[in-house]
Amino acid sequence: MAAGERITSDVCVIGGGPSGSTIAHRLASFGHDVCLVERHAFPRPHIGASLPPTILPLLEFIGVRDRVESAGFLRPERIVVWWSEAVPTVRSMLGPPGFHVDRGAFGQFAVAER
Repeated sequence: MAAGERITSDVCVIGGGPSGSTIAHRLASFGHDVCLVERHAFPRPHIGASLPPTILPLLEFIGVRDRVESAGFLRPERIVVWWSEAVPTVRSMLGPPGFHVDRGAFGQFAVAER
């Protein structure tokens, strides 16, 4: 898109991270014309992100769970928690593990589904 070019859409989503990409994808799947605005070029390197197991139903809902689970991201079975305690504690996680992901690689799943 050229600078100053005018576009029209039903919805404009600001930010193409995991949340922005997910909602843009979902709105488009409902038939809305969606404009997703991201400040930086994509794809780009990102630091890692930890996604808890509660992300699994959302990944299922948007149709990418199988692809994310088979992508080779780390699946931690324990977490280190260090908030107000004097020393960190290691806790086992109940149920299926979440993910440690590269945000750039993870973002490709939402983009690929559009």
